[in-house]
Amino acid sequence: MRLLVNLWLLMLSCSAINCNLVNVPDQCPLPSTIPALGCQTIYLYSQLLQVEIAILALCKAIRLVISHEGNTEGSSRFLVFLSNEFHSEAVERLLSSEKFINAIYKAVESIPEGQVCGCIRQITEDISESLRWMKDFCPLVDGKKLQNFNLQGELLGRGLSRLYCLVLGSVIITNSNRNLLGVAVNELMALVRPYLSILVGQQPDTICKFFSSVIGETVDQVVRKGKVLKKFGRSSQWVLVFFFQLFVSCQSLYRQASLRPPDLPKMSAEVEDYTTYSASELMERIDKIDFGYFSWIVQPSSSLLVVMQFISDIYLKLGSDDSSPLIYIFQSMALRRLVYLNKQIKLFKYLKKKHYLQKKSYRSQIKTLKEEAADLTNFILEYLSCVYQSPIFVSDYVTCEDVVSVVTQSIQDHIKERCNQWDWDLGVYAANKKSLPTLIWSKLCKNVDIWSNHASKKQLKTFFSHLLHAYLHSVTSSFQEPGVQEIDKCKLLKTITLSQISSELLNDSLFYEQKFAHRSLASMFCLALEKLVLPLFSNIPCTDVNLQSLPNWPEFLSF
Repeated sequence: MRLLVNLWLLMLSCSAINCNLVNVPDQCPLPSTIPALGCQTIYLYSQLLQVEIAILALCKAIRLVISHEGNTEGSSRFLVFLSNEFHSEAVERLLSSEKFINAIYKAVESIPEGQVCGCIRQITEDISESLRWMKDFCPLVDGKKLQNFNLQGELLGRGLSRLYCLVLGSVIITNSNRNLLGVAVNELMALVRPYLSILVGQQPDTICKFFSSVIGETVDQVVRKGKVLKKFGRSSQWVLVFFFQLFVSCQSLYRQASLRPPDLPKMSAEVEDYTTYSASELMERIDKIDFGYFSWIVQPSSSLLVVMQFISDIYLKLGSDDSSPLIYIFQSMALRRLVYLNKQIKLFKYLKKKHYLQKKSYRSQIKTLKEEAADLTNFILEYLSCVYQSPIFVSDYVTCEDVVSVVTQSIQDHIKERCNQWDWDLGVYAANKKSLPTLIWSKLCKNVDIWSNHASKKQLKTFFSHLLHAYLHSVTSSFQEPGVQEIDKCKLLKTITLSQISSELLNDSLFYEQKFAHRSLASMFCLALEKLVLPLFSNIPCTDVNLQSLPNWPEFLSF
């Protein structure tokens, strides 16, 4: 293991050299081959049926790239003269490689079903080690140590989290391993539950108590919202991303493990996620279930909306720096919650018809669920403002560079096809000020059937008008939109535009089967076409062109 850790450290050090010499001509070509070497390492250990060893060694190497004063383990890092920031950037470069991520995905997918549970338990042990790493070297003092804390938080949420969630989202679940896998996931949740229970529990001074548990030190419990960022740093948002991503990944994996054929017994667990229940089980336990989003963490718990708004008040409204990762993961969690709310609303509507005597009680439940769904939809659409401010919507003179946002090309679509769930989403790691509008627009367009039923008419009208605007721009624009391009010789990035996303949605025949679409879109589409066609008649002497008037068919057919 130690030799393998040193190999990963050597790769990261070579990549850090390239990051340090980014503006120097005639750079050494070695760093550009690092992802390929990493792929070969993963393939080799996959053939030996020990891919988890290679991944855990990489996790340990990531923890060692930050050098701390008085930390003897930090001396294991090669090229200690390079700063921690360059090594952190090297980690990001490696994990942004399409080929490298794809190699890990395929290797984990090929793990024999009998070894999957052991792999999850090893990941759990490494997560425990990462949390101890945060406690051992995170004293909150001014200067260099606070800077190291910010780097550690970023490595935890941007690096280690990506590897952990990739493994959790790639393992294969079968009838023979699903029960043991469910137990292993519950053990992982038992590890992170004490931290998340503070964050989502109904108690004061939540954020300070949460970070106190993460760093292992008692901090001032009376910290105003405006001083939280000054005390913990902007990169502390990656600590939140780490725990939220783990929660979502565990929830998805546990749900898949619980979806079993009828002849198989139900797995036993002290705390179960209600989303794993079948329809019959929900009806049997309807009066005993806590339908809260975080009910798997602690009961009672704050609602998802309350947690998101509280964190938003600190990181998004009071801070001026980039909080795109938090915005993106909030969008993802809110959409997941809407999926469950839609199912619950349908369930209660069915029960209301079946049990007439309890009709009033079920009507009250439906009203509560619809109100939560409407509030979550308002929260989601609130961040469309950054999309609507894109140059494509505010200016008639838009260049290709104005429209293009670069997002990491991933294999998550293949995973979604296999699982039909949001098990693993790389968007949070690619989110920044430049790519966020495209990422949000893409997610909302792909899931328009989930949130549209809870949006107001005004919100739908605004969304449809911008959807058509972006689509028509792609039809009338003179430039050719690019596809996949190579960036800095290390990774392939997929360029996608708002126009391409809008065109894909409008070309989807299933989109027009939605009630909200054929109710509102037809008239708006006609108005947009009229606006587009009218300039064609500008040189015609006749000034009373009315495209809405009906033609005189007898006169027209007589010619």
